[in-house]
Amino acid sequence: MLAVRGAVVGLLAACLLGLGASAASAVIVHLANGTTLSYQPIPGSHVGGTASGFDEFFTNLDYSGGPVMTSNTNYTIYWRPKVSPPAEYPVGFKTGVNKYFSDLEHDSGGSQNVDSVATQYNNSAGEFVQYQSKFGEGLTDENPYPSFGCTRAPKCLTDAQLRAELTKFVAEKKLPADQAHEYFLLTPEGVESCFEESVEAECSANVTELEHQTYCAYHGDIHLEGGGNIVYSNDPFVNGKHCDEPHHINGPSDSALFGGMSHEHVESITDPEPNNAWTDWGKLTGEIGDKCRTFEPASEFGTPLGKTGPENLTYNQEINGDRFWYQQEWSNKGATCLQRLKFEASEAPAAKFSFASLSGRKVEFNATGSATGANVRYVWQFNDRSGHLENKTFETTSLTFVHEFPAFSTYTVALTVYKADGTSKGVAQLVTPGKLSQTIAFISSPPGSATVGGPTYTATATATSGLPVALAIDASSGSVCSISGSTVSFVGAGTCTIDANQAGNGTYNPAPQSQQSFGVSSPPPPPVVVVPVAPVVAAAVTPTPEPEPNGSFTAGETTFNQKTGELTFTQTVSDPGTFSWLLTFQNGKFGVFSASSHKCKAGFVLLGGKCRPSKIVFARGSAVVAAPGAVTLRLKPSASALKALKNALKQKKGLPVTVTFTFQSARGGSPISHSRTMTVKLKKR
Repeated sequence: MLAVRGAVVGLLAACLLGLGASAASAVIVHLANGTTLSYQPIPGSHVGGTASGFDEFFTNLDYSGGPVMTSNTNYTIYWRPKVSPPAEYPVGFKTGVNKYFSDLEHDSGGSQNVDSVATQYNNSAGEFVQYQSKFGEGLTDENPYPSFGCTRAPKCLTDAQLRAELTKFVAEKKLPADQAHEYFLLTPEGVESCFEESVEAECSANVTELEHQTYCAYHGDIHLEGGGNIVYSNDPFVNGKHCDEPHHINGPSDSALFGGMSHEHVESITDPEPNNAWTDWGKLTGEIGDKCRTFEPASEFGTPLGKTGPENLTYNQEINGDRFWYQQEWSNKGATCLQRLKFEASEAPAAKFSFASLSGRKVEFNATGSATGANVRYVWQFNDRSGHLENKTFETTSLTFVHEFPAFSTYTVALTVYKADGTSKGVAQLVTPGKLSQTIAFISSPPGSATVGGPTYTATATATSGLPVALAIDASSGSVCSISGSTVSFVGAGTCTIDANQAGNGTYNPAPQSQQSFGVSSPPPPPVVVVPVAPVVAAAVTPTPEPEPNGSFTAGETTFNQKTGELTFTQTVSDPGTFSWLLTFQNGKFGVFSASSHKCKAGFVLLGGKCRPSKIVFARGSAVVAAPGAVTLRLKPSASALKALKNALKQKKGLPVTVTFTFQSARGGSPISHSRTMTVKLKKR
């Protein structure tokens, strides 16, 4: 039967690859409704692939720019409708499966099982997978099965039906829906599944019709309306059947591991949105588990650690003192299948790139700043093939590579850098071909002694594109200065900041905003005229001493608008005077912002091959306080700050901001400053 099945699958794989309807090694399937799934093939159906592009030196996993699960909490869901008599799982099955996930949690952070092999893979933010595994809980779903959507077995559910039930169940139980949690759906004996109901349907291993037996298990993800997603694995029952092995150290629950649970668990961590993170595009041999699904004990399981139990069975994993026998996972480091790996992020090679548009849709990519040396390879993934056609990788030893895109659009471009031993790191950016970049610089010098009501200043800025530059007063300086055309007038004391923007056109992308800031002081008081008068003799009066100037202030409530980024501070002062403030954040953390200078002088750092200010202004300005008491200050973020906040939101992070307030008493004395650091975070609307 296996020989026949192998021939059928081999023919099917060849047909699918020829038609471009399937992805890497036919272990990735694209359904008609747009869903992409990654499955573990049944025994005897190992399907390899041919090389794509130039990825010949390494047969490793390549990065496509998508997310990984840096940590994961696992839930098991046993879908057993409440009927009479109920469908039951074998004695010890559920407790054994749950114990496996509990054992993984116990050994989290270690390097003694295959979860540790995944720690060498990272996302576009440079964050590596951490062996931080938790077991949420084992749950029973007693909802009835829907009318069976496929006919390959008496009880047969399509992937669409499984996804609908998972979505409903997660919502009913108020369970997390994000890429830090995964749900393993286990159905009892006799319940099979198919990807979809069609003449060519590919189904689970124990369906009635032989030609439709394709997978043991698979994983995918569900993007929910309104945000969030569910990472899941479908694990049909295989105990004592196809996909199982007679190697049950821990009882019938080990059949779930052989049937794909361990395989799909680690693949979900490194590629939760199938074919979007780490996949072997060069050789088309699938994800981290697929490359070790060889059906050859030496490569699939590795060297046994010993033997255990009354049946003297070999084991290759020891987790929390329990012994297991299940497949290895692929390691780019060493280019081999491994049972375990001790990996530090510092081992990974440097990976970065820049790009510049050439003529038409051609773009030149430059990996300068990445690791170099003998046998270092740079593998590019452009994600620009349409439909179900497979993306190609392009491997080179050169730091530069020119690629022509099929259309003027936005693409996720990923670069994987490999050291000589295969150790890798991925990086990705959004690229818009066909448009050139531009920068803005102020060519007028700010006034050295601007005063309220004094002479105006004519500001001038140019763009490298030659397109006109729009000048505006920054929102933080509305009470200090105003502008008409290019003429700046001064209306209050404080800091005047001018924003320069260029929106771009069909040839140029919008320019990064440039700013020019300078101080504006109050005008000097009029001279005092002394008029002599006759002396007046009066009774002696003891003068009341004037109180000392008091520039101190205390901070009260601070609030933050998570939609607009506006900050509101309440300060209490003892004197009238002037408040000034400067809020900054580190350049390069959530976006790189350009500088008006091209020399790396003090206060500038080298980012992206250019000198840029080390700190970016979040907000700056001043306000006059007429009388002692509480003062409310509302500060709006600069355009650069708002962009950084939005970039941070995409990574589900906040922006660290350094806040400095200074108060100068109107009655003299020295100004007093207070500084602190706070984290500002937007909220999805």
